[in-house]
Amino acid sequence: MEATIEERLAALEKEVSQLKHHRALTSDNKKPWWEAHLGAFKDSPEYDAAMELAREYRQSQPTAADECDDDVSTRH
Repeated sequence: MEATIEERLAALEKEVSQLKHHRALTSDNKKPWWEAHLGAFKDSPEYDAAMELAREYRQSQPTAADECDDDVSTRH
């Protein structure tokens, strides 16, 4: 026998309530998730090298906006 819409809705509401309760018990609501990772790459030579490679790549791929910026900078 297939559940009625009311039964299905009641089951969903119960599950959402359980999920909210579980989340409240297990999460640290004091700070955003990204703050837990803040500084993870501090003093990392690998990270610094990756950022340098990324900068070099971006500079090797000029965009139309970069060309406009160059035009403006040469006028000064």
